[in-house]
Amino acid sequence: MRRFTALGLVALALIFGPLGTAHAVLNGEPDGDRHPYVGLVTDLAFVCSGSLISPTVFITAA
Repeated sequence: MRRFTALGLVALALIFGPLGTAHAVLNGEPDGDRHPYVGLVTDLAFVCSGSLISPTVFITAA
């Protein structure tokens, strides 16, 4: 029984331990051309960032 309790506590620590406050960018400024191969694709409902991997190919996580 102690083994299951210890495993449960370890599992909870691994799940909830890394949670913290996100450091959001508020009132940020454009970075100029320091990241020329990073972009943003938008439509009426979605926004997705990505990287330019060739002159004609833009890859996103979506």
